[in-house]
Amino acid sequence: MAFSIQTNINSLIAQENLRVNSEFQSRTIQRLTSGYRINQSGDDAAGLAIANKFRSDVAELTQGVRNANDGISSLQIVDGGMNNISKMLDRLKTLATQSASGTFTGDRNVLNNEFNTLLSEIDRQAQAIGLDSGGTLAKSLSVFIGGGRQHGTNLVSTDNGSVMLDLAQSAVDTRSLGLKGMQAVAGTADLGNASATSVANILADVANTTATSGYADFYFSGAGFSGAEKVKVSVNLQGVGDVDSLATAINAAITAAASGTSPAATAFKKANIVASVNTDVSGGKQLAFTSSTAAFQVQAGDKMANALMGNLASGTTGEAVATTVAGVATTAGAFVPTNVTVRISGGGLNDAVDLTFDTGSTTTALAISDLISKVSSNAALQAAGITVSGAADEALVFTSARGETLNVMVTGDTANALGFGSFVAGAAGAVEYTSIQGAAYAGTGTGDAVLEFSFNGGLSAANSITLSLDDTAIADVVQMLNAEFATNATFQGAGLKAEEAGGQITISSTNGTHFRVNAGGSTVNIGFGTAGATFNTLTVGTSAASSVNSGGATHTGALSFTALSYGTADQSVMISAVDAGGVLRSTTITLQNDSTAQTGRSLDEAIAHINAQLQKTNDPTLQQIVAVKENVGGTEKINFISSLRSFSVSVGTSAAGQGIGAGAAATYASMDYGTASSLAINSLEGALSAVSALSIAVETMGIAQAAVGKAQNQLGYALALAQSQISNYSGAESRIRDADVAAEAANLTKAQVLQQASLAAMAQANSAPQAVLALLRG
Repeated sequence: MAFSIQTNINSLIAQENLRVNSEFQSRTIQRLTSGYRINQSGDDAAGLAIANKFRSDVAELTQGVRNANDGISSLQIVDGGMNNISKMLDRLKTLATQSASGTFTGDRNVLNNEFNTLLSEIDRQAQAIGLDSGGTLAKSLSVFIGGGRQHGTNLVSTDNGSVMLDLAQSAVDTRSLGLKGMQAVAGTADLGNASATSVANILADVANTTATSGYADFYFSGAGFSGAEKVKVSVNLQGVGDVDSLATAINAAITAAASGTSPAATAFKKANIVASVNTDVSGGKQLAFTSSTAAFQVQAGDKMANALMGNLASGTTGEAVATTVAGVATTAGAFVPTNVTVRISGGGLNDAVDLTFDTGSTTTALAISDLISKVSSNAALQAAGITVSGAADEALVFTSARGETLNVMVTGDTANALGFGSFVAGAAGAVEYTSIQGAAYAGTGTGDAVLEFSFNGGLSAANSITLSLDDTAIADVVQMLNAEFATNATFQGAGLKAEEAGGQITISSTNGTHFRVNAGGSTVNIGFGTAGATFNTLTVGTSAASSVNSGGATHTGALSFTALSYGTADQSVMISAVDAGGVLRSTTITLQNDSTAQTGRSLDEAIAHINAQLQKTNDPTLQQIVAVKENVGGTEKINFISSLRSFSVSVGTSAAGQGIGAGAAATYASMDYGTASSLAINSLEGALSAVSALSIAVETMGIAQAAVGKAQNQLGYALALAQSQISNYSGAESRIRDADVAAEAANLTKAQVLQQASLAAMAQANSAPQAVLALLRG
């Protein structure tokens, strides 16, 4: 090879290797002194990224473990408090059982004082451990532990990293345990012996009439016993002299009413309603009704019961209960019963009742006698307290003895002999009809043809058409009718149209709307009744029924209701609630009035259908909700009540503002109603009720304790996973980032040898140019 003194290649090679060996030695020393294989991103960028992720996960999970341990500690405190409340339940049941014995001769008030003290202590301790109603722990809780991943990916998920503890059904205060029940306090009038409105004075007031002599009637509604199946409790007033003996008599009547075998009687018995005496802050006494488990409504069935419920018009006289619907004076003379039907709806009836006349009712007097007989012998009408009175040349009067709004319509009485209008029927004896064919059209006559339309039995005051005719051809009359139908919103909603065939006009509904038609004040008859006939505007009495809902329940509040008149006015009603296990339960019910079903023709019909469908779900949660009728300023509305802590009612839209809530889509969340009442064992009936309630309370406590125990186990399992993840993530990070000390020690020795060799080689390379001097000397 050539010799060069300008470029010493060997020296350069030795210098480069010395640099490399020095850096290798430095990295090795850094790894040995830090303990990490990766000290900077250049050491292993990909490995550092993975190791950092593991380190971050470990930090997250380490705090998550602390969170889980904190949660377990809190639940252990709660568990101890619940065990203490369980012991108090045992003592409460002991006291109630003692008072429930008919042979007990001691002072029940002494037992009741301790009983109420323990109830207060349960509330205090439930609040102390955060498991009172709406308490800090009586809800769904999320404990974040970490380590969660999204399904199908490796992305972090905070939801999956959280443990959900459902303690929403774990409240153990007296209300949640059913030890503060539902209570309906009747009025505010003082029924005590020293009061002017005492029970004795009310009973002595001859103005307080009764449906049955010597008895006062009360009606109870609740889940499984409502509408036409509401339970009648007839109280024997013999021997009643004060409010305490009145409560005793009512309890005896309740026991008798609950002894039946009907589903309604069974549900009423299960509700375990007890009459008692309420003492207000002023010392006044009122009649009260309580249930430990069920929401209910109580209603006066006669004037005497109304007075005893504190609804007084003046002095000791109760408010009037009955409501009436009256026609105009009947017309004496011949009566043609063909196609004449009287329909009665509302008034507490689950379904409309149709009455037709015997062929022997050839005069108005006979027809009225036949009608009175049919009403008095109809089981549904009698159960609803509906009667009719009148005579020839007098107005017929239909009466609801229970004060509920009712509707009466007569179809086919073209002569208006009964005084309820001269509407034309669609077919013999039919009431639900969507098509009406008129008689043959004569085609002669000059004047007005007036047609009045009634939808769903409603009044026709605003639903009329006047056609000015002058020997007008039938085709032109049909065209005029259709033009009127097309410009009137009501007729459009009903889908009315007119057609002509064979010299007759047919009016029908294209959407299944039921309607009636009357010739009104016509001077020209086009086939729909007698010219000159009149339609009577009936006065329907406002609701006089007085009822009280049980406080301590939840309710939606009174919601407006308009009967469904159009075939397209269907409305969906979805009722939802969360069960004891935290699962959402719901059912959707449809109100309609068309050719397929009639479940919304009246408020009573809608309530009956809703309650029937709730019971048919066979869901214990939904079966605790009941729809009831409520009198608000004389207007009947619908209210949903329940013993559940919360529920909701969602209604859909409905045509023309019909149905619940004016047909507007809305969700009505339940809210607390009134004040709950604590159980009392100062009477035999109250003690028996308390025993039943405490049995349920023990079961409820068991469910709550199981939820807390399940939550502790959840956190325990989550804690075990988190600790396993910490160990494994730490191990994975170590394998990636930690230095192998044995290997690095060997590397250090290697680096030292290589460095010494590099220095020696560099010294040798640097001495190589000296050989050139030897050549120059020669």
